[in-house]
Amino acid sequence: MSVNDKKGRFRPITDAKIYGSTGSSNIQIKVNSDGSLVMDEKECTDFEGAPVTVGTTAVELTFTGTTQSIQISSANSNTGIIYVGKSNVTNAGLNAFDELVAGQSLVLEMNDASTPVYAVASIAAQKVYKMALL
Repeated sequence: MSVNDKKGRFRPITDAKIYGSTGSSNIQIKVNSDGSLVMDEKECTDFEGAPVTVGTTAVELTFTGTTQSIQISSANSNTGIIYVGKSNVTNAGLNAFDELVAGQSLVLEMNDASTPVYAVASIAAQKVYKMALL
């Protein structure tokens, strides 16, 4: 695999991960530094999710079981910005690793539900939908 750099030259991709889904399985394809491909398929056995009201103080988005993939979606009715990060994420976006406006989603490939993910809004009374494949 390769990509075209800014000068029009092709450069190999190394240590990349490609994710996909087929039915109830998550497929991860990793490109090793030597260019070889390794495929890992994990069977999903369940899912969970719920809406969460988010205000201007960070809220932990919790899941039970061992997650394989987490999706966080900003409700279409939101008028503020949702910031996603660790416990120190602020309603001004400090320490956020992503931001979502109304209708946008974020997918995190996480196989550890004990790693906390937090959401906070730029204004009060916003809503996110959380979902995890287990």
